[in-house]
Amino acid sequence: MWNERQIPDEPIDVLVPPQSRKKLNSKLADRKIPIHYSRLIKKTTDFCKTAYNLDWTSYHRLSNIYAFLTYLNTTYPRLVQLINIGSSYEKRPLYVIRISSSPSPGTRPAIWIDGGFHAREWISPAVATYIIQQLVEVPANAKLLSNVDWYIMPVVNPDGFKLKGYEYSHTRDRLWRKTRSMTSNPACRGVDPNRNFGYK
Repeated sequence: MWNERQIPDEPIDVLVPPQSRKKLNSKLADRKIPIHYSRLIKKTTDFCKTAYNLDWTSYHRLSNIYAFLTYLNTTYPRLVQLINIGSSYEKRPLYVIRISSSPSPGTRPAIWIDGGFHAREWISPAVATYIIQQLVEVPANAKLLSNVDWYIMPVVNPDGFKLKGYEYSHTRDRLWRKTRSMTSNPACRGVDPNRNFGYK
């Protein structure tokens, strides 16, 4: 039961597994108790929805991923800090999420995880956001926060991930990989982001 009856003849909400529906129908019919399945199913669906539009059974667009990070930052302010580390070539924000039970950044060892370097590798941001969700919203994982800080950047290449990259790889070119920056050759746009660092 999801709510207790306060007054006689007031409706109550119950959650019943699908395999028990026939049995419930029979018992209610014997007692002449009406039931409104459509209302119950809608309430069940609403109850089970998360506060963000993200799951780990499909791939999501950049706006959903950023909304998820913003939600966690707002909902868990003592645990989560959303850090804007700059802008991409096409002026999209670059976000890192810090997950820590310590109020002082930089005082403990850190673990860095990134994803979304290549637009065509859709699984990468999904794995990064799943790790974030597990660290923040699953109480059994609190021990993973006891002596380290986590820094996770689920989308390193938002330009490649967004309109002309990740979105582009969804709608036009499934194998698009690079960023969207201009190069000396206009016909060859973008660079491979994880092979574009200086070295000594």
